[in-house]
Amino acid sequence: PRLLPLTSESPSRTMSGPDATNSPALDILLSKEVLNQWDNERLKIKKVTVSDPETFKIQFPPQVVITYMVVMDAKGARADEKYESLDPGAVEVKPKGVRRRYSDFVWLRTMIRRCFPGLLIPLLPPKKAFGNKEHAFVKSRCAKLQEFLERVVSRYEFIARSRPFILFVTKHEEAFKKEKKRIERLLAKIEPSTRCELYEKLFKNNKGLLSSEIPKDPSDIVHFMKTFLEESKVHISSVATSAAIMADDFKQISSHAHRINSNVGDSKGAELASDAKIETDLTGRVLLKTRLERMGEEMERMRASHDRIARDASREFDDTKAMIEVVTDWQLVYKRLEALRRSNKEKDAAEKEGLEKLSVLLLKILFHEELKFYWTNKINRFKDAHDQFAAEQLKIAETLSQIWVCEENSKLEEKKPEAL
Repeated sequence: PRLLPLTSESPSRTMSGPDATNSPALDILLSKEVLNQWDNERLKIKKVTVSDPETFKIQFPPQVVITYMVVMDAKGARADEKYESLDPGAVEVKPKGVRRRYSDFVWLRTMIRRCFPGLLIPLLPPKKAFGNKEHAFVKSRCAKLQEFLERVVSRYEFIARSRPFILFVTKHEEAFKKEKKRIERLLAKIEPSTRCELYEKLFKNNKGLLSSEIPKDPSDIVHFMKTFLEESKVHISSVATSAAIMADDFKQISSHAHRINSNVGDSKGAELASDAKIETDLTGRVLLKTRLERMGEEMERMRASHDRIARDASREFDDTKAMIEVVTDWQLVYKRLEALRRSNKEKDAAEKEGLEKLSVLLLKILFHEELKFYWTNKINRFKDAHDQFAAEQLKIAETLSQIWVCEENSKLEEKKPEAL
């Protein structure tokens, strides 16, 4: 398959020297045009959207499935410049829309992980065995699938131009199934040396990474890092659960406040008193009704702010799981390398040499790219969430004070002269 921008300038004109050709195995991951120009503005993804969930029935095996419309749009010198379809000779003037099931998104992430081990790839929204056809769930999943693709596109530009990704956003049903199997077969044959060649090309401008030193005993450090991440995952999960429970509690308080408000505001008692010629002062009831109504509104704001904390914690939980995958990638390479070192067989010499190099590259990427990306995002997101949450709580507290305290004090101040 080919991936070419629709421009009058041929990409081959801008390539020369040793980077002008790829090994056949490397071309499975990224085309020559993309690999050597992946940071070219003309090749960048402009946006990717997931929308229009649609339900339909499959006869065999009998089941009801939901598909989502996926559309990819690319930047270019002209407003209508788009990527070429993978179909031979077919050129798309408008963004090409394809329908994808949730399982197709799972396939995409799996293939990206195989193409680029050692890189942090965002997690997908979790599967749901029951209730996965309900409107609210489908709408939420659609938004989360778009967020997943947006994060993939923004993570590293070259990931969005890998063979699996371009296949995912361009091929229709039957062709997609056929090409999926082909890519799976090809990826299973990729050697460690090919992955080294790929990363050396992709990170060739990152001199700090390629020239960086690695720890003398990386295994212990990486093990400590994984243990820390596993423990963090437990704590983050606890925060997400507690915040979700508190959000639900505030929802209940808001609901009860509105219920009390409706009962306090019942006018039947006043009507009976009026019919019996009994003088009544409804000032207290009216005041309580107003206060309860405003309190219910503030409790809803409390629910929303705690719900946001729960979502932020869930996002951090997913990113921590993805970071654990990155660490595990290196551990698997290192484990295989240690096994080859112990066996010391001549027939494994090429694989061992490739794994030696790949182990060093993945370690540099882990410490100088992925860990920095994870930790910076974690800290910045926590600070933003904390600042927003604190500001909201202060505002809510001030409003509640005005509802229950300030008004009451004002009434007392008015009565003081009479008491004297």
